[in-house]
Amino acid sequence: MPDHRDAIGERLALNAPVPEIEVTYDGACPVCRSVVHRLKVRPGERITLIDARAAPDRVAALAARGLDLDEGIVVKAGEAYFFGAEATRYLAGLHAPAGWLERLAAWSFGSPRRAALAYPLFRALRRLLLVMLRRPPISGERDRGRR
Repeated sequence: MPDHRDAIGERLALNAPVPEIEVTYDGACPVCRSVVHRLKVRPGERITLIDARAAPDRVAALAARGLDLDEGIVVKAGEAYFFGAEATRYLAGLHAPAGWLERLAAWSFGSPRRAALAYPLFRALRRLLLVMLRRPPISGERDRGRR
């Protein structure tokens, strides 16, 4: 996967809108759902939210690109794909941090280094939450749907 960290930093520094943004996320995860539904759309941008559990064709297309939605969220901004920590960093730039938790998340994912350190913890907590809620992995639902 190409390294887009410079593109993220440039986009955040310039605050330049990207006309078409797609966010593919785990709709069974309440935290993921909350995060993506709080994204702010700026003039000239359109954000399409795609629940991976309701879009098996999209999940398969991303898997063919080597992007496993059980391992991370995917953001497609224009023609660039961002995955996991980089995608979360990209989304942090689209948030309007209102509360202390959102400000902490924006800071945690505000730099490539902090995002790379924070994302594995975020991913582990997501997995724990899904286990507690008795939700299968996205790949498990996709495999079940083929039977």
